[in-house]
Amino acid sequence: MRKITAILLAVLLPVWLAIGAFAADTAPPALESTAAILMDAQTGQILYGKNMEEQRYPASITKIMTVLLALENLQLTDQATVSEDAAIQYYDVTHIGLVPGETVTVEQMVYAAMLMSANDACNVLAEKVAGSQEDFAQMMNDRAQKIGATGTHFTNPSGLPEDDHYTTAKDMALITREALQNAEFTKVFGTLSYTMEPTDKNTEARPFINQSDMMKKNSPYYCEGIVGGKLGWTEEAGNTMVTVAQRDGRELICVVLDCASSAGKYKDTQALLDYGFGSFSPATIKRSMMGTHKVEIQKNGKTSATVDCLAENDFTFLLHNSLSQQDVSITYGPPAVVAEGQEVDWNIYFSLPEDTSVMYPVLGQVAIQQDQTLLLSESGEGGTWEGILWLLQETGRLLLTMAIGALILFVVITILLLIRKWMVLRNRKKHRKMLLQKRAELERLRRKQYDIKL
Repeated sequence: MRKITAILLAVLLPVWLAIGAFAADTAPPALESTAAILMDAQTGQILYGKNMEEQRYPASITKIMTVLLALENLQLTDQATVSEDAAIQYYDVTHIGLVPGETVTVEQMVYAAMLMSANDACNVLAEKVAGSQEDFAQMMNDRAQKIGATGTHFTNPSGLPEDDHYTTAKDMALITREALQNAEFTKVFGTLSYTMEPTDKNTEARPFINQSDMMKKNSPYYCEGIVGGKLGWTEEAGNTMVTVAQRDGRELICVVLDCASSAGKYKDTQALLDYGFGSFSPATIKRSMMGTHKVEIQKNGKTSATVDCLAENDFTFLLHNSLSQQDVSITYGPPAVVAEGQEVDWNIYFSLPEDTSVMYPVLGQVAIQQDQTLLLSESGEGGTWEGILWLLQETGRLLLTMAIGALILFVVITILLLIRKWMVLRNRKKHRKMLLQKRAELERLRRKQYDIKL
């Protein structure tokens, strides 16, 4: 019996360990942070979310929006004069010691804001862009709404705690994804060190060092492939951090909010990045696999047209390694029956079952290819007349294209006919010359024979 038990243990134990290791590798990590998100930077697909739409205090990761707005509205070489309000310094607030009347550049201020998390530098940028910190905060909110960060409200450019200054993990990922489209932001975001040269009020250079330990090779939290990072902390917000990393041609955005310990934010970020890069693989659903969706266009309660809806493109996304494409549900945005003039979403949506615990169930969407009939009936305000106008315009464009094509064809044919005629004339001339030569030769022979007879 003991021998049998020993044999079973020897055989089954490695299997159990392998199963346990696989489950540990593929399951989402447990986090200390109370809110977090992992997003694909290219597509915006969410791979993991924990309370990602719950509002939290952001602390200094607010400065991502501040620097983005500064870079969008100013030149790096622009100069600014530090005001009394901008230079206000609290003993427990991060700053670089700017003084009223000091002349600085926008470049110096964006590096100070991003690398040193300098609140006074943020104040200078805000006043340079909008004239006041209050007006700049409104610009921040307008920009957030435009990005789609609807759960965010800013009241200052630095992230100092205020009741109405909040965000969500999802919103910060969206804001960061937008900022990464700006080449200057990406450069500043990923810079390890920068030296601010002496100014008219300060004779010493000021060195700036990126505060993210994930970018420092001598740190226990160093991680390969980090594109950039910004961290924050206040007593109200706890530890917050935004990190972007690249591996194997993929780029992921990780946001953690309200983490109790400083080490915890690094451990959570590392675990999420390893999970995202290690447990997901690219997948593609071809257009041909999405099928055709028929939509009836009704006018006055009667079907006036039937439209075949097809996807415009293939759909490429990241899928957890424990799942297959058979787990993906395909849903057409437009209903089967649409009233003429009704506004609907002409998209195809892809999702996983809601009980999927290994990744966020919403995968993404692709637009539906629309034909003339669909566009004719889709118009919301002008209805059929707008559709008819569009159809006439498209018909005019088509006729113009056909006319240009016919003209080009006519010119080509004409040129070919002229070449052919020239070749025929040349051959005739050549043939006539040969004929004359033969006649001359015959005449010469005839005369020669005549002379011999004589």
